[in-house]
Amino acid sequence: MSQGDANSSSGNVVVALATLQLRLTTYAPKVVITTYEQQMIRKAEKMHAQGEYGLAVIASHIACEIAATRVFSKSLADQSLDKLDEPLSDLLNGFNLATERNRNLFNAVTRLEVQRQPFWEAFKKSAALRNEIVHTIRLVKEAESESSVEAATKFVKFLIGSEWNES
Repeated sequence: MSQGDANSSSGNVVVALATLQLRLTTYAPKVVITTYEQQMIRKAEKMHAQGEYGLAVIASHIACEIAATRVFSKSLADQSLDKLDEPLSDLLNGFNLATERNRNLFNAVTRLEVQRQPFWEAFKKSAALRNEIVHTIRLVKEAESESSVEAATKFVKFLIGSEWNES
């Protein structure tokens, strides 16, 4: 009996099925990693957009210090000097690179010469504004906040380089 004919003795019908081929194309999932310092910059941008200008300046400088801390530690590790990370970090009063003492040690370890970058003057002005906000409860104007967030963004992008995620 041929396929598709009824089998009279059993009452079964046999049907030929065509072979079904599925081609599944898979793509590697896109993994987006956003660093903590970049997340802080994004928070600063949102604060600025919501009119929270002083907080935007402070948040943007937190991002800068996080980036500087991470780059400092990574640079020591890359030079097999990671045992010096804690003792050297203890010598600093934070990682505000607008402070000459901090910047000198940072540059000696990383060789980045951050003060030679085009954003440096705007960054220094922003760091001074941040200090005024924190220590004197100074009110911040929209343009000052915008300039500070922009300078901090450039600073962080410079430090973390290819780790900056544009999406």
